[in-house]
Amino acid sequence: MKLMGGVCFREQNIEAAYDYWRRALVLDPQDYELILNLSVVQMGRGKYDEAVQGFLKVLDVEPENPKALSNLGFTYYFKGDYVQAIQYLEKALGLLSKRSQDTSDLLSQLQPYMIYKRLGAAYSNQGEGDKAIAVFKKACELYPSLECSEDLGRSYFKNEMWDQAIGEWMKILKDKKTDPNIYGLLGSAYERKGDIPQSISCFRRGLALTKDEELQANFYASIGHLYIQSRQLDSALKEFQMAIAKDWRNVEGHFGMALVYHVQNRLEDSRRALNHVLNLDPSNKKARELLAKIETEGPR
Repeated sequence: MKLMGGVCFREQNIEAAYDYWRRALVLDPQDYELILNLSVVQMGRGKYDEAVQGFLKVLDVEPENPKALSNLGFTYYFKGDYVQAIQYLEKALGLLSKRSQDTSDLLSQLQPYMIYKRLGAAYSNQGEGDKAIAVFKKACELYPSLECSEDLGRSYFKNEMWDQAIGEWMKILKDKKTDPNIYGLLGSAYERKGDIPQSISCFRRGLALTKDEELQANFYASIGHLYIQSRQLDSALKEFQMAIAKDWRNVEGHFGMALVYHVQNRLEDSRRALNHVLNLDPSNKKARELLAKIETEGPR
């Protein structure tokens, strides 16, 4: 049953793996490898409290078990307990640094990059942007990859370091020149930096590279908001109309149209667009505020 559970787990049939390992544990309740395996499965099933209990049980016996430490950190991360996640992921990385020369060590079978990735994200979610950047930079030094550059760029972006974010994402374009999502990230960074022409150029490039109508709608809406900033209202309106044509459920497209109509004193059109926003997103604060403003100010 233990071996069959392993086969099912490798085939990503976690329910069958859970069933085999659970029955095996009944026969040998002190098999801590089984407890660890079951805890990993519980984490994958979203049973986070059960997973935590299992990992802690293993760590009571093997306090330096790297697989238990790292997966316990992952579980706390998924639970939203970033303080605990950081504590256990740091412990796992401490073992990594001590045992990096021992290729037979269990930690060599893990994915160290994932430990760095979750640790960096946990620091970021805790509002510790500098620590998040330091972790992602360390990860990129040890395990260079496009994914790492993308994560580091996101960390720079969240820390409002626009040039650094752009620099990381530009590296990715060398290998992913046809990835529209990278152009979307770059467009957002240039927008925050205040470089509207470069931002529009990136979004246009992304548009040309995707056939996904939902993503196209997002690009059109982003360009529309940039045109509003440039006070090119007619151009902005066309972009928002294109966004809606591509995806009627695009909230930013409807809201952008409402903004343009409001500035143009087309209040009925603005109300209509705002009602579309609220039908799609009833809790949209911006739409409710603009609608209230229209109701109080009347025609200009």
